[in-house]
Amino acid sequence: MTAVYWPVDCAIHAGQRYSSAVSTLSEAWFERMPSLLPNEYLVAQKLDQMIERAELAPGGRLPTERELADVAGVGRATVRRVLTSMQEHGLVTRHVGRGTFLTARGDHPTLDPGVDISPVDLMDARWHLEPVFVGVAVSRGTARDFHKLNDLVTQGNEIAAGASDLLNFEGCDMEFHHSIAMATHNAAMVSVSKTLMDARSSPTWASMKKQSLTPERLTAYAQEHAAIAAGLVDRDTKAATAAMLTHLRHVRASLFPGSA
Repeated sequence: MTAVYWPVDCAIHAGQRYSSAVSTLSEAWFERMPSLLPNEYLVAQKLDQMIERAELAPGGRLPTERELADVAGVGRATVRRVLTSMQEHGLVTRHVGRGTFLTARGDHPTLDPGVDISPVDLMDARWHLEPVFVGVAVSRGTARDFHKLNDLVTQGNEIAAGASDLLNFEGCDMEFHHSIAMATHNAAMVSVSKTLMDARSSPTWASMKKQSLTPERLTAYAQEHAAIAAGLVDRDTKAATAAMLTHLRHVRASLFPGSA
């Protein structure tokens, strides 16, 4: 079966319509997409049409998998493959419970799109910063903040139990960690956390994380999230911080063997 490619000319045209301030739809950005099979191309084509008609802007939420399958005339499995590939190549971000969003690099001034944060630097930053977020969240987090964290723990446990959707777990993991920063109610810390989340959306990090995740690690990470959340709910700074450090130590060891 002959492969076809994402229609770059449509991406360029759409990028021009949204002005030079929006770099998401540039030719270089869309060229990250790999070759697509004919039925997968139908999904990409529908998304391009939505962009051209200004129905989908950078940062906007994509239709659901069911809706895309209906308008493209393909199965949901095909849509899922396209969205997974787009996520791996940095074209969309997926958030459990919220949906899939077209990447809007211009929406994140804290992260210079020309600067490539290496996985080593990202992990080092997480090691030093995320325990601080936990300490502040212990004292400033609200019952609503902690309820959201517990919901994400439940979602993570369900995904880990299925052990079939590694990318969904990564999305849930990212939302869990960013929600801790949100619970600090400190705008500067939330902004820093957004930068970390942006870096975690890079194709390099996504590829490394995908290769490192196993069913056993999914279960372990889900349990570690539960321990972090329990410490926060109990407003036990020592327990919550220790749980976070344990979790980050395990993540670092899985990504960089021999570094623990």
